[in-house]
Amino acid sequence: MEINNLRLIDIIFILKKRIKILILAASPIFLLGMYLTFNTPTTYKGEVTFIIMNNATTLSSSINTNDLAASEKLATIYSEISKSKILLQKIINKFDLNETVDSLEKKVKFEPIGNTGILKLTYIDSHPTMAATISNEIANEFLLKVNTTLNLKNIRIIEEAIPPAKPIPKKIFVKFCMVILASSLFGIFFAFLVENYSLKLKDYSEIMSILESPILGVIPKFESEDKSS
Repeated sequence: MEINNLRLIDIIFILKKRIKILILAASPIFLLGMYLTFNTPTTYKGEVTFIIMNNATTLSSSINTNDLAASEKLATIYSEISKSKILLQKIINKFDLNETVDSLEKKVKFEPIGNTGILKLTYIDSHPTMAATISNEIANEFLLKVNTTLNLKNIRIIEEAIPPAKPIPKKIFVKFCMVILASSLFGIFFAFLVENYSLKLKDYSEIMSILESPILGVIPKFESEDKSS
């Protein structure tokens, strides 16, 4: 089959002809996607807000380009410190978490908010109270590590985490649309794959089903006579 030369009518014809194969191929992908979509665990996000100061005790009265560049560099350094294995292992031990350092690291984010000199640390947990408590503990351990390791006191907490009232949105509608799209594309791909390796109509009933028209007549197939008989 010349796929590049297919017309729209040809595509519709093939999809109609292979509709059962399309549905059979798409169904497992659709069902798996629906299962994962509606069984996504409920999670909560704890947030701690920091601010970088231009010295140890006072906030910057005027922020210039150099200050912002320095803040961005510090934000990168602080992000790495907040995810240090020693720090995260302390959190795991203190709260007896059923986590590895690597899995806990994926739940922690430390990122700047624009060019404001404000940083936000977030931690995701299945329980709102634990999300806030662990976020605050990570923040405190982080400040302690910055003070002792880098001997810096130019960052402080301006807002501690509180238990979030609402969970993180699951975006079920978006995921549902993605599942529909993925399963449909897989079904269409599989239908064309089958069509590519099977180019014959098996019997006249298949023609009737595709064209939705009655068959006026069928030319029988005659076996050639054996000349030796």
